[in-house]
Amino acid sequence: MSYRTTVQLIAAAVTIAVMVAFGIGFDKFLDAMSDDFIYGAAFGAGFTALLVYLAVREDRSTANAANRREQQGPRNSIDL
Repeated sequence: MSYRTTVQLIAAAVTIAVMVAFGIGFDKFLDAMSDDFIYGAAFGAGFTALLVYLAVREDRSTANAANRREQQGPRNSIDL
């Protein structure tokens, strides 16, 4: 087994161990919280994800429109 394969297997094992530890910790944290907190946090996370999605989509459409305007001709490549 090569050195690279060994390092990849060790990294995978460490990643799995960290994810299991996070899962156990998160489960204990949520067990201590009330249902209102959990529903509020889920709604807030979903709403934030929606806002980020809309902002990224708007940014991409603005960038695409700017790229279309810049590709009108070779004279735009000359900076004075």
